[in-house]
Amino acid sequence: MDDAAKIRQLEQENQKLKTQLQQTNVLGFLKYQFADKSPGDRLRSLLEYGLLTDQEFDSLRDYVAASPDPASQTNNNAEVKPTKERPADGESGNFWKKPLFGDKSLVEKVTTYFAKQTVPLAVVDRYAQLLKNLEIKTISLKRLENNRFSDQEFLDFFRIRIVINLNIGAFKNLKPTIDLLEFLVFSLESFVIINEAEYLYRSPTHLKIYQTIATILDESANTTEILLGMKDQVTPLLKEFKTKEGLEIAKNYILAIKEVVKNPNGVKLLKIFRTLQSSYSILLSTFKIINEVLKQPIGTDLNTLEQRVAEAESTLHQLCAAMGMPSNQNNLLGHVKVMHFLALDYRHKQAGDEFTNLLGTLKKWEQIAGELNKIKETYPPNDYELPESFKQELPGLGIYQKYQSFLNLRKV
Repeated sequence: MDDAAKIRQLEQENQKLKTQLQQTNVLGFLKYQFADKSPGDRLRSLLEYGLLTDQEFDSLRDYVAASPDPASQTNNNAEVKPTKERPADGESGNFWKKPLFGDKSLVEKVTTYFAKQTVPLAVVDRYAQLLKNLEIKTISLKRLENNRFSDQEFLDFFRIRIVINLNIGAFKNLKPTIDLLEFLVFSLESFVIINEAEYLYRSPTHLKIYQTIATILDESANTTEILLGMKDQVTPLLKEFKTKEGLEIAKNYILAIKEVVKNPNGVKLLKIFRTLQSSYSILLSTFKIINEVLKQPIGTDLNTLEQRVAEAESTLHQLCAAMGMPSNQNNLLGHVKVMHFLALDYRHKQAGDEFTNLLGTLKKWEQIAGELNKIKETYPPNDYELPESFKQELPGLGIYQKYQSFLNLRKV
């Protein structure tokens, strides 16, 4: 072969390669653009983009029409018959079995163009594993869900609690004061024992115990250090009592102190009450209003609550100021808001803790569901033949949708 012939052959091969690349790119483009079209529409797109002649289009249209629909074949077990017979070999239509470019015939190329891909087995296995994990989380959600979670008063309480923790809205900067008052509410009996003893029992040995504990509290706010200090410095003083009554009062006082200092807020409150003048009187007034608010319906009747809080406004203002309540909140409205929340908290605290556990599990459910949805987005049904597991509704979706607003509020 002379040089001119070699050059012509190379040019022909180069042109053939360019044609093949161009047609492949166009086919890829069409597959993306017409993914949601019917086979007939997608075939017509090949004609419109110049990849088929009219004769090729007519023959391939008959070929596509003759191909069985997998869905109908699976569901109905019925044979789909072609509308026209395919051209036989040797007739004018036999071109469609010949390679159009490369080593694939036009039919093979177009069939591949129409065919959906299979989701990789590793992805299917991963999806099945995640789905199983989601089913386990759903069992936990059903176990944690409580009928009380549908009660409107409970839902209002929990929304307020989230707002307080987020330090936003009408409760901005109130969390430290609410935390102290909440601890006081649930430890009120211990504080009454402590303040009653300090106010009513003033023997030299009692005073020595009170002062020794006050010194220990000044030196440390750590529970362990306080308890060790009391063991070393206070317990030996009990031997000095000469009456059984005085000894019992001191023992009850020490036990109440030990109970309170288990929580950092308890240590803070002990120090606060030491700084207040007439602390015992303030505590008794506070005890009276809190007892009414918590154990009678006035706690959730805002009009009645406001009237009752107004009667104790002076006491609450002094106590809240000592607790560090912001001055712009240390007023009647601020006290009503706090007392209203405390009343709801007293009624629903246990359910609130259970609901917090539910939301924690729901957050884990959301993470797993997010990964499952990401897999679905990666393998859309227009381009992939999806396994049945991909088509199932996610277990627990109803519970998630029911409480999703609380998850979103916590993300603020």
